[in-house]
Amino acid sequence: MAKITIRYHIEDGYAGGSRPQSFDVESSDFGDLDDLDDTQISDQIVEMANEDMRQRFGVSINNLDEAIAEVKDAIAKDAE
Repeated sequence: MAKITIRYHIEDGYAGGSRPQSFDVESSDFGDLDDLDDTQISDQIVEMANEDMRQRFGVSINNLDEAIAEVKDAIAKDAE
């Protein structure tokens, strides 16, 4: 089993491209080469990168209470 380092960046429109991320996988994570084409390998790499991103990054809402109140107000106005 060979270790492979996958590098990616977050496409956030700001500084994500200047802060590359990486994770390591084993060649055995991909299965048998005879059963895979380039598209399947690409799809697996993208899914692995997305999973790595989900595990590393979270979302924090700065004004959650305010947003909840605004949603309630908007729904109430729509119901009028």
